[in-house]
Amino acid sequence: FDSKSLAIASLPDSTLGSRVVLVVEGEVKNQDDLKATLKEQLPLYHNPKAIFSIDLLPRTASDKLDRLSLLEWLKKKT
Repeated sequence: FDSKSLAIASLPDSTLGSRVVLVVEGEVKNQDDLKATLKEQLPLYHNPKAIFSIDLLPRTASDKLDRLSLLEWLKKKT
C-alpha cells in the first residue's frame, strides 16, 4: 500500500472515548497479515481497532483526502 491509498481516522467509542480505524482503498486480501504488520511497526495505541475497505477514498478538488466525507462514510459503516 502507498500512503495515498490509506487513511487513519478516530471514531467515538463509548468505552475508550475514541478508537483508531484504518481505511484502505481497494481490497484487503488478508486483514490478519496487515494487522500483524501494523502491530510490529506501530505503538499499541496507534494500532487500528478495525480495518475498512473502500473503493476510492474521497478526495477534494485539490486531491487531498476529504476527511469529512470519509467520516460520514465511516458513520454509515459502523
